[in-house]
Amino acid sequence: MSNAPAEATTGLDIARSLRAVLGQLPAAERAVARELLRNYPVAGLQTVAQLAEKANVSAPSVLRLVNRLGFPTYGDFQSQLHTVIEGRLSSQRKNFTERVLQEDPRTLTDRAEAIYTGVRLSLLELSEAQRGEMGDLLSSPTARLFIIGGAVAGIPASYLARNLQLVRPNVVEVPGERWAQSRALLDIGKGDVVIAYDFRRYQRETVEFGLVAAKRGAKLVVITDPWMSPLVKRADIVICLAREASDLLTPVPAAMALTELLLGDAIHSIGADSLDRLATHDELVHDHVVRTGGGTMRSTFPELFGDSDNPNAE
Repeated sequence: MSNAPAEATTGLDIARSLRAVLGQLPAAERAVARELLRNYPVAGLQTVAQLAEKANVSAPSVLRLVNRLGFPTYGDFQSQLHTVIEGRLSSQRKNFTERVLQEDPRTLTDRAEAIYTGVRLSLLELSEAQRGEMGDLLSSPTARLFIIGGAVAGIPASYLARNLQLVRPNVVEVPGERWAQSRALLDIGKGDVVIAYDFRRYQRETVEFGLVAAKRGAKLVVITDPWMSPLVKRADIVICLAREASDLLTPVPAAMALTELLLGDAIHSIGADSLDRLATHDELVHDHVVRTGGGTMRSTFPELFGDSDNPNAE
C-alpha cells in the first residue's frame, strides 16, 4: 500500500504541484521538475540515477523534490505515476470508442457540457501563485512582452497580445514568418518576457523561437496542453490546460477563457493607467478614421456622428 499523501492521489495533482512551485524551487530541483514535466508521467518511471542524469543534477536533488511533493520514497512516487498512466490509457480507449466509432453520438447538450468542463477544469489548473506571478509579469511597466503562437495556438496568443497593447506599452505580437521572428529575437534579452502558446502537434517555429529567446536571457512562459510542449524543459512558468480541454477538436476554447482571466488580472494590476491608454487610443482612432477619412462616412452614416439633422455636415 502506497504511503503517498491524500493530496497526491491523482496524476493531475502531481503535475499541478510541479507547475505551481516551478518558479520557487532551488535550481537543481527545478531542473528535475522540468525534466518530469517535459515527458510526464513517463519520465518519472526512470530510476533515480537515470532521472538525475537527464536533469544534470545529483540523485539527492531528485529525492528532495519527491519529498517536497509529499511522497516519503521514490517508490511511492512511481506507484502513483503508474496509476496516472493506466488512467490515461483508459481515457484514450473511451475517447476512441465515443468519438471514432461513434457508438454513442453526442447531442448538442453533450458537446456544450464537454466545452464547459474543459474550460472550467483548465481554469482550476491555474494555481493562485501562478496567477499572481502572471499578473505581475503582464502588468510590469519595465518588462517587454513578446507573445507567440502557432497555426492554432496563435488564436489565443493574438487575442492576448492585441488586447494588452491597448492597456500597456511594449507588447509585441510575434509574426509567423521565420524572417520576422529572427528580427524579433534581435531585440530580446534579459528582462524581457516571452509568452508562448503551444498545443499538439507542437509548432516547430514556436519552439525554436522560445528556446532561442530563453538562451538570450528572456523569461519564458509556456501555455500548453497535458502532453507538454517541448518548450516546457526551458520554461520558467508552465500553465497547462486540463486534459478534458483536449478532448475537443482543439483546446482553444479553454485557452481563450484562460487568456481572458489573465487579461482581467493584468488590467486590474495596471489600474487607472490602462483607462488613460484606452482613452488615448480612442482619440487616435477618432482622429484617424473620422477626420482624415471620415467625410464619406459622415455623409453616409450621419446618425453615427450626431448629424442626423444635417446629413451633409462635415
